[in-house]
Amino acid sequence: MGLNDTPVYWVKIDPDAGWLSHIVMYQPDFNWMEQLNSDSSVRARVHAARALALYPLPHEKAHVMACRVLTEAMSGLTTHCNRIRAEAAISLGMQNLVRIFKEHFFDRSADMPLPNYFLPSGGKVSVGAVSTNSTTREIRIQDYAEGEYEIKKAIPRGLAMVRCRTGFSPPEIETFLLQLLTQNDNSKNYVDRADESCVADDCFYLGSLILSLSVLNLEVRAAAPTAAEITRLLHYDDVHPSYRHTITVCCLEALCNLQLAGRFTDLDGVSYHKYASPAYPSVVRQAAIESILRLYFAEDPRGDPTAPRRDKSRVFGPVAAISYALKLIDADDSP
Repeated sequence: MGLNDTPVYWVKIDPDAGWLSHIVMYQPDFNWMEQLNSDSSVRARVHAARALALYPLPHEKAHVMACRVLTEAMSGLTTHCNRIRAEAAISLGMQNLVRIFKEHFFDRSADMPLPNYFLPSGGKVSVGAVSTNSTTREIRIQDYAEGEYEIKKAIPRGLAMVRCRTGFSPPEIETFLLQLLTQNDNSKNYVDRADESCVADDCFYLGSLILSLSVLNLEVRAAAPTAAEITRLLHYDDVHPSYRHTITVCCLEALCNLQLAGRFTDLDGVSYHKYASPAYPSVVRQAAIESILRLYFAEDPRGDPTAPRRDKSRVFGPVAAISYALKLIDADDSP
């Protein structure tokens, strides 16, 4: 049955959110597509985008149009707000996400990310031009259209959620995200194009890349440059702090994720207790304390079985986490 065979375009339950309950409903893909394109409610469109991202029911076949509708919504070919475009980005797969990101934010000949320019002007995206009179290539500043900044942050999050049939993340995603992180150019991201002395901060975009790299479920968990690059950004943010220390907060959370996943074991350059001290702002201390507690709770309560000699007075696991929290509450003056 298709959309032309039924008079019902789509079905909504409790459209005004008057019931204090979580509603789960199923309808064919063509109903969700019609709801995504035609409903006037942003909440209903977000619900439709999330439903199209799910696997079809056992008695249904995968609908090719669902992927096309989500791709058009994210690419800006249809009239959708930034929230819908970001939700569509999270719902798509690796092939479409990488292709659209390169179409919007890459230099097509050099295969490198274009310099950041986050201020929207509604103009066309400038991808550079090859001069006919010169052999050198001029890479111009990217002129972001409305909503492109949210898409640039949402695509890494969508890539981090992609999984193979085996349950692991494709290794190409880590390579691509690392390229975006290491080749990020914010030197031309001026608040006012006429004033080259004030550069806009790209901390939220970098934070999205950092956290996306940390949640990848890789099959080969060998030492990778991911932890080294995140550690470098953490130390750099100590010297040149970002807005509200956003980079430091994201790096601490990301390194904790990598350590819990077994992808980061070198702790010589990172001390969570250092960032939990009163010398740092409260937002940094909160991220460091949360990382310390997460690592304590992930420990074996019996301690390290490979250690040659154990200190019987030392506690591990949840007991160590509770002990650390109580000592912190007793000694810390900050509320």
